[in-house]
Amino acid sequence: MQRHPMRRVTIVIEALAREALCRLLTEAGAQGFTIFPVESHGAHAAQPSDIAEFGTLQCEAVVRPAAAEELLQSLFRDFFPRYAVIVYESEVWVLRPEKF
Repeated sequence: MQRHPMRRVTIVIEALAREALCRLLTEAGAQGFTIFPVESHGAHAAQPSDIAEFGTLQCEAVVRPAAAEELLQSLFRDFFPRYAVIVYESEVWVLRPEKF
């Protein structure tokens, strides 16, 4: 069984950015991603998820390393100035690289 290195990019962002985020992920080469509502607690106090438009989303995308780099640069340049957003990246290994 061979494992293939990829990157998981995790984005925690205000729900108002959902459409723009989905567009960016697709343009950056993400074959798929998962988005789900979350509650967050941090520097800007608690962000409840009971009102969808004002909630917080978490997005997980597993992508090839080059796509991760492009995605991180675009998020830093275009999303950080406009939205409340946290981004982190981790190395993961997958068994079926053609899915990514």
